[in-house]
Amino acid sequence: MCLETVEELSDDTTRFYVNWTASIDADARFDAVNRKKTELGAPGFLQDEGGNRYQFTDLGGAAVLPFAVEHGQTSESGWFLFPPLPDGVKTVSRVDETGEGGRTLISGIALE
Repeated sequence: MCLETVEELSDDTTRFYVNWTASIDADARFDAVNRKKTELGAPGFLQDEGGNRYQFTDLGGAAVLPFAVEHGQTSESGWFLFPPLPDGVKTVSRVDETGEGGRTLISGIALE
């Protein structure tokens, strides 16, 4: 997952625009990475420096569609909408929940 841009909307919600790029080892037995459709309530969240979590409330674009991306190719853009973040939150990480606390996908996202 690659972060394209972050946009704070007029209602103080925050939209993260992302895409997915495939990097496949030459000795792999497949030539594309498949991603399933994302649904509301799916694992994954933003986490601030204090450990507080924020679940997305809406999504669109490539985030809601299944797709296959070949090695070196990039998907179309998708987006995740998050609720208003508390005042003072300036840095977050995008985490996918995979059991033992999750797997950080993008860390140190600076918000202005």
